[in-house]
Formats: sequence, structure tokens, C-alpha cells
Amino acid sequence: MLVGLVVYVAVVVGLALSADPSELVDNHLIWFTIAGGVGFLIFPGLWGAIFSSAVGSVLSAPRTLEAMISDRVLPRWLGTPIGKVKGPGVPLLVALAVALGAVLLGGIDAVAPVLTMFFLTTYGMVNLVAGVENLTADPSYRPTMNVHWAISLAGAGACFWVMFLINPAALVVAIVIEIGVYLAMRRRALVAPWGDLRRGAMMSLVRSTVIQLRRLPNDPRNWRPNILLFSGDVRKRPDLAQFAAWLVKDRGILTVAERRAQLDEDLDDLGVVAFAEVDLVDDFVEGAVAVAQANGIAGIESNTVMFGYSDKLDRRASTLRVIERLARVGKSAIICRPVDRRRRATRRRIHVWWGGLQNNGDMLALFAHLISLNPEWRDAIIRIMSIASSDMMAERSATMLDTVIRAARIPAETEVLVRRSGQSVQELIRERSENADVVLMGLRASQPGEELETARRLDELVEGLPTVIFVRSAGEFRGRLLGEQE
Repeated sequence: MLVGLVVYVAVVVGLALSADPSELVDNHLIWFTIAGGVGFLIFPGLWGAIFSSAVGSVLSAPRTLEAMISDRVLPRWLGTPIGKVKGPGVPLLVALAVALGAVLLGGIDAVAPVLTMFFLTTYGMVNLVAGVENLTADPSYRPTMNVHWAISLAGAGACFWVMFLINPAALVVAIVIEIGVYLAMRRRALVAPWGDLRRGAMMSLVRSTVIQLRRLPNDPRNWRPNILLFSGDVRKRPDLAQFAAWLVKDRGILTVAERRAQLDEDLDDLGVVAFAEVDLVDDFVEGAVAVAQANGIAGIESNTVMFGYSDKLDRRASTLRVIERLARVGKSAIICRPVDRRRRATRRRIHVWWGGLQNNGDMLALFAHLISLNPEWRDAIIRIMSIASSDMMAERSATMLDTVIRAARIPAETEVLVRRSGQSVQELIRERSENADVVLMGLRASQPGEELETARRLDELVEGLPTVIFVRSAGEFRGRLLGEQE
């Protein structure tokens, strides 16, 4: 890209220094004069550029139309095959018709502005989408090349400005067509504001957005952590609220449920951006289930419920009962046991233990990624680890983990450990992660009556470890948050 940029700019500057602009426009033969002794290369260069562009268009244009048909942007009848030939049939004819139409426009000076509008529109929209994705901070937006949103939006603006300079009428036509396509694919909700103008405008925007959100299809790539935290007294457990905020990382909505009306002030003092909710319940299990099911509105209900780790066995067992009941209605759960440790001078370490049997791994990896996006955890090292019983299983697990993480574009290291004979899982985890800063592990399902046994096992797992976050994935996209390859 840099070499191409230098070449393009060098050609423009060189031509400007070699001839008058009027000569460059009206006298094409001056190009041979400027080229001097290598003027004989002009025609082969032109033919090479034309041929490569033609081959690229023949290969890409029908495939693009085929993808648009598959995504239901265009009618399905356009995807009809021709005879027994494999590949796009009617899309190939459509691309051929468009190409012939461009040729029938006349000389290259007549075709060039039209083709330029198509390219600049594509480049402008790609930059615009990239900028908006960055601004909205979608967790699933993990491009291989990170570009600041300001640069993307500047690139989009530059594309549309150049389109205006080339042909203002063509720019207007392109924008009208794009708006028409957008309106044809989406329905728009219009509501009238009331009361204070500012509040009315915001209420109108929120209502319209929520209605549109309810009508849009849900997809694992759009999943965001909307966490409902049962914190107890946040003044006594500030680390718990802080970890909840780190897990959300401005990508979702954090709601903190407590029994005191001063909760908003406490959260502001902690610097935690969250909605406060005060609930009065008679029984912890019944009350937590009822509050979790009622929390939220339209398409932004809480999808994950978070609890603090209790030192009391009975209370942990009650938490597990709540988690199992909420799992039946598709709500994931988190149990966090914060441990106050002095911040290390080197890069922080986030360890993820991927089990594989409970389909919690994708959520564990995603939460580790979200934690690493916070300023306090910037440049943290994410290590995703798994335990195997043999070298053969270790090799298979390593290949699977590498494939998943590479496809998900999460910057993480992977490691598969073979458990020694007589060594327990707890011992291996403690041996490997005792010096980490935070450890994420999956929480397996508990059968009715097994809650006390599971609660005791959690005590064994956290012994000797730093901050531990247990995750139970139970939503509709369980096992699919990192992509369909899982």
C-alpha cells in the first residue's frame, strides 16, 4: 500500500513538473515526450493494466453479485445457474451486460468518470463503515489492521469530496441510489418528541432505536455483554464492581442491583459507569431470579448475571441454584472472586482455561479480550490453556485452539498441557496460574442436589490463585460467540 501510494503521488507530481495542465488534458502525445527514451513501454503498460483489471472484474464482479444474492440483498432468481457450468450463471451475464453498457458509452474519457464513481463509492463506504464500527466499539469488530476511526472517517470524506470534484451530478445520483437501497431494506420508525426539546429528542431517538433493534435479527457477531451485577454493598466490594465494568468495557450495559438507594453516588465515586437498581426481596434465590428476568427492555435485556464469590458454602450453593434456574431462560452467569494484588511492573497476565465440554470457551476468550481493552490492562498477555490426557489429544487440542483464536482475531497465546500421572486438575491449574493477574475458568452445570458438592469444588479450584472469574455460558449463542467455526 505504501509503495503504491508513493508511485501514484510521484506520477502526479512528475507530470505536474514536466508539462502544462492544459497540455496533459488536450495532447495525449505529450506523454511520449515526457517518457523520453522509454516511451515504447507506455502501450505495453496500458495493455497490462487493462488486461489485469479486466481479469479481476471477470472473476470478482459475478462472485460479488452471487454473494449479494446469497445475503438476500438481490432477488434469488438472479442466482439461476446456466446449464451445467459450475459457478455464477446469471450474475456473469449481468456483469457482462454492465461492462458492455460501459463500453457503449464511448471513449475512455466518458467511461472513466462512471467507473471512478463506483470505485470511490465502494472505498468511501468501506471507510465509513470501519469508522462507525470503531466508534460503536463492537466487541466482534476485530480487524487484522487497526485504523483509528478519525482516519477512516477522513478517508470516507475524502472519497466523497473527490466524487464531487469529478462530477457533482454523478455524486448526487450515487447518494440517492444508496439511500434508496437502504430505505428499501430497512423500515424506519418516526415518533414525535414531547416535553423538553432535548429530552424529547433523546427519547425519540432511544425509542426509535429500541424498536428497530427489536425487529433486527440477532446474531452471535452482534453479542454484547449486558451484565446484571448482584453486588451487595459496593463500598465493601469495590473490586467486584470494577471487574464488572472491565468485562463490559463500554461495549454493553452494566446494571448493579443492591438494596440501598445511595447506589448511584457509590458507583460514581468508584468511577464505574453503570445503571443503579435497588430491589427489595424476601429470599435471595427467588428474588435474584425474578430481578434477573425482569431486568432490561426490548432488545437490551441483561444476558449475563454476575455474582461475587462468597466465603460461605451455603451462600455459594444458593448462587449456583440461581445460576441453574437462569440458565433455563438463556442467561449466562459469572462468579468473580477478586483478590487485591499489587500491580506488576511488567505486562499483566490473563489466563483462560479452556475445557471444551461445556461450551464456555468462547465466552471466556471474549471476556479476556474485553478486559485487555481497558487502560489498566492494556498490552496484557492473554494465554489460553487447555489440559489433555495424552500427547495425541494435546496435539489435537492445540490445533483446534490455534484455529479458533486465529479466526476470532483475538491476540492471544495458546498452550496445551499434558496432565502427569497422579496429578489433579486443580494442582495443574494452581501450578501454572498462581502468578497470573486474573484467571478465567468455565463453570460446569450442576444437577439438582449437587450444588453443595460443586461449591466445595470451587473452593479447591480458587485456592492459591489470584482473581478468579468463573463463567457459565447459557445464551442462545452458546459456543458460537467467536464464529460459526466452533
